Amino acid sequence: MVRLARTTNWTPKYVSEEELFPTDMTDIFAIPISKWESFDEPYKVSYREYVKIQREKDVGAYSVKAALQRSEFYDKADPGWMAVLSAHYGGVCAVEFGSVSTQARMTRFGRRFCCN
Repeated sequence: MVRLARTTNWTPKYVSEEELFPTDMTDIFAIPISKWESFDEPYKVSYREYVKIQREKDVGAYSVKAALQRSEFYDKADPGWMAVLSAHYGGVCAVEFGSVSTQARMTRFGRRFCCN
């Protein structure tokens, strides 16, 4: 499969780069733009490859889900286990919120990059 180099770099026209990418939020190490532009992400996949990988993950996840449903774990579990699971899933929400917030910040304040 042949991959064509495609850059996603752009230059802002209506604001300065300093306004768009505040130094304290984007580049505290002062990495030059030339280094950012030469960065190559090793794990790039096409849409077709992504769909194939996700399909394989879904098959595995749904197999486990089906096995757990057949075992009737939730119907037969000790109330202590159910309390532990409730506490665990209650805490997962806070962690997920933190990861989404961090990902949104990286998306908004991330510097330019190249992709193939």
